[in-house]
Amino acid sequence: MASLQQETAGVKLDFALMPDYVKQDLAEAAWNAFQRFMRRPDARAILDAEKERLMQEGSTLLDPKPKKRGANK
Repeated sequence: MASLQQETAGVKLDFALMPDYVKQDLAEAAWNAFQRFMRRPDARAILDAEKERLMQEGSTLLDPKPKKRGANK
């Protein structure tokens, strides 16, 4: 799996060039994947562990109000 991540690390999606039906297909696939994941009995534990890891790393992904670039506290 790590090699797949390395091979696809530079792939970017340009939504401006995609027809609407492709965007809809991507959204539907993502939603279906999320729903399948959430049906797992251990889904909440996985999400809680990931949240804890992000908090320990000091990640800003969980901030409800992201800081503007260049803004001081």
